[in-house]
Amino acid sequence: MPIKIVKRFLGMFVPVAVLLGIGFVGFYENKKNSDRMAIAIAEDQSVRIRAANLANHFSDIRADLMVLAKWTANEEHTLLNSRILPQDRQEFQRLFAKKLLVMSEQKQIYDQIRLLDTTGQEKVRLNFNQGKPGIVPDGDLQNQSQRYWFRNSLTLQEGEVFISPMDLNLDHGKIEQPLKPMIRFVTPIFDGGGMEGIVVLNYLAQNLLNKLGQENTTTTGKTLLLNAQGYWLKGLKPEDEWGFMYEERKNRTFANAFPDAWEQISTLETGQFQTPDGLFSFRTIYPLQDIWSSGANAGISKLSGLSQRVMNVKSYQWKLVTFVPTAVLEQQVRATQPVVLICYIGLTGFLGLGFWFLATLWSKRQQAVADLQQSEAELRKTGADLAASLETIERVNASLEQRVRERTTELQQAKEQAEIANQSKSEFLANMNHELRTPLNGILGYAQIIQRDPETARKHEHGLSTIHHCAFHLLTLINDILDFSKLEVQKMELYPQDFHLGNCLSTTIDICRIKAKQKGIFLDYQADEQLPIAVHADDKRLRQVLLNLLNNAVKFTDEGGVTFQVKVLEGRTNPSQNCQIRFQVEDSGIGIAPNKLAKIFLPFEQAGKRERNAEGTGLGLAISRQIVQMMGGDIHVESVLGEGSIFWFEVELPPATEWIAQAEFSTNRITGYQGDRLTIVMVDDIKANRDVIIDMLEPLGFRVIAAENGQQGLDKIIQIQPDLVITDAIMPVIDGLEMTRHLRKLPNFATTPIIASCAHLSRVDPQETLDAGCTAFLPKPFELTNLLKILHKHLQLEWIEDREQDIGQPSPQDTELTEFVTPPPELLTVLYEAARDGFIGDVQQEAHRLKQIDSQYIPFANKLLELSRNFDDTAIIKLVKPLV
Repeated sequence: MPIKIVKRFLGMFVPVAVLLGIGFVGFYENKKNSDRMAIAIAEDQSVRIRAANLANHFSDIRADLMVLAKWTANEEHTLLNSRILPQDRQEFQRLFAKKLLVMSEQKQIYDQIRLLDTTGQEKVRLNFNQGKPGIVPDGDLQNQSQRYWFRNSLTLQEGEVFISPMDLNLDHGKIEQPLKPMIRFVTPIFDGGGMEGIVVLNYLAQNLLNKLGQENTTTTGKTLLLNAQGYWLKGLKPEDEWGFMYEERKNRTFANAFPDAWEQISTLETGQFQTPDGLFSFRTIYPLQDIWSSGANAGISKLSGLSQRVMNVKSYQWKLVTFVPTAVLEQQVRATQPVVLICYIGLTGFLGLGFWFLATLWSKRQQAVADLQQSEAELRKTGADLAASLETIERVNASLEQRVRERTTELQQAKEQAEIANQSKSEFLANMNHELRTPLNGILGYAQIIQRDPETARKHEHGLSTIHHCAFHLLTLINDILDFSKLEVQKMELYPQDFHLGNCLSTTIDICRIKAKQKGIFLDYQADEQLPIAVHADDKRLRQVLLNLLNNAVKFTDEGGVTFQVKVLEGRTNPSQNCQIRFQVEDSGIGIAPNKLAKIFLPFEQAGKRERNAEGTGLGLAISRQIVQMMGGDIHVESVLGEGSIFWFEVELPPATEWIAQAEFSTNRITGYQGDRLTIVMVDDIKANRDVIIDMLEPLGFRVIAAENGQQGLDKIIQIQPDLVITDAIMPVIDGLEMTRHLRKLPNFATTPIIASCAHLSRVDPQETLDAGCTAFLPKPFELTNLLKILHKHLQLEWIEDREQDIGQPSPQDTELTEFVTPPPELLTVLYEAARDGFIGDVQQEAHRLKQIDSQYIPFANKLLELSRNFDDTAIIKLVKPLV
């Protein structure tokens, strides 16, 4: 019996072991190829990154050179003019030297900075020795007229830069020790068309070589830098470098070390290949080309008034190479060999045990078969009974299958009916939204128009206000229902933008404070002093949530009042950091019963008594919670029945990056605009909508032309060529979006402002109108304030206002002075003296110190740093002098 078990085991195990071996060998070979490809990609990326960093580095050096040329151009009449009195020249020389000291201390990458006249005589020289810059005395200044870099610079035009080869610095004809790799950057100074002198930067190229070694984008390759002749500037061994500087190293070149590789590297711009020596990845560096490649140089050229000339950049080149030796490459790709072998042995061993167990079971099964044969007669006897039972089971099973099919059909029909009903509900809500918004546009529009009319009797003001309030309340209910329908199909989206957080919160409080005053309760607003000035979020949705929470608190409070707190949870060390803000509304109202707390956020649920729920749809809290969850937070509630409730939520708001403070204006003060009369075409298939726009804008001096559909609007716009177009998005014949696409194809209307509007918000996405070419989106009903803001932005209007209503408002100068919290005079004395003496580095140091003293000074300090980076000491003095 054991012999049969062994034969059975070998028959199962050997084929499986062989197949596994073939599979693991294939996997290993595929893994080796994949590892080689990954190393090659990493090496190629490493060369690209280092080449880009070198280009940026050259751009920074040229920027410094152009800044020096600008400084020198401002002072060259004094420093280079021989007719200036010596004491005046010395004073300007001292001030110019201080500027050089500031640059050298900040950069620490220049061995020497020189200013020479056209004869080669040094006027100012700064040496960087032992980690500290120093001005060379006048007696030690030299004449450099015989230097090759001086002679080459005499042929340069304005704005051109001469770059010397990278070599070792010579001291009295000998190579200076320790080795000091050097590149000289030279540019001329012109005045009135003639060359007045040159500026020279001796760049410590060791910084560049060190950066190549420090920027580890790969763990395998060695970084090499070669000149155009194949000499090592940064090599595998220090003794092979700078062969062109030593007579005994003339044959130590990359070409001699790797002749096959040099044949490809010397003739191609960039590439990657493998030789028996290893894997080479290379890229050609053109310093003269890279020094102009960065976009930052456009700003420098503009600053200095210079322009780039066409130069032969191919004559000066380096080769940046990464090299992975074959031994290292093979070691990397073979690293997985032991792992694969261990996995194979472990898996085959496990399978061997399993097959042995199966062979044993097979043996036992054979014995069981023999036993079963003995009882076969008894089984035949019961077979008839089993057959009868199976027949009965089959009949029952068939009956069950039929019932299941019938039930499935019923469920499918119910599902289809539910989908049809849901679609009908959505279409009904969308149509009702459109049908209600259209008459509301007329009601709200003419309420605003009549309220602005100075001839409106005072006795009618209350009635007009009531009409406006009721219509706006109806619009809020419509918006709640539309938002809820969007939430049901998950179509609600946030549209974040930069806005002033303080103004948003203040206007929200002002709206709710009117109702609180009418009920005789207080509404206290407590804002954290660390709140950011402006943030990037959907201000409309945030205001919608806050209005819902505040209105509920006021509605359910009869005594005491409501406290609204807004505070920053974590202090920010940097104004660019996101801000975690907590919004909390606490009231002393009727409270909420514990058994209703879990239901208040459900649609159509209202926790108060019936008389208090007369207003509203019961959707406010459900919609608000969904909005806050889309912002990354959630609404929480704590309540004690009869004592009051606390609602709060926390959201993380990023700071505004493009927000610019804008002066608020009241539409009641605007009586017109300055300049020529402007023409606006209003395209809408509803006459009431056209009349509202006409009656809103014509009293302000606009000429408004109406069109009934997109085709009529297109014809009138092409004929009249208006200054701005307002169009409904959904119209017969041709809709507003299709009309806009036609106009954008015409050259005369490529930039004409086109404002889209729509009352059918469930069918039109604001982003869809922008994609069609519209400039902005204005929902219906029209609000005059939003309409005038859009006209002000896109037509660059200067409004004419009723000045009698401007009494007591701050002047623009007062507003500008209050933009910063300024430090006391004793903290600004040192800063003012540094700016007056031209020490930009000291100004920056004092600005950073002000940030550490008090976070309120951060905006003021940032303004100082912005001016100092442009070396605008005049503007710094103008800013600080009135405060000292």
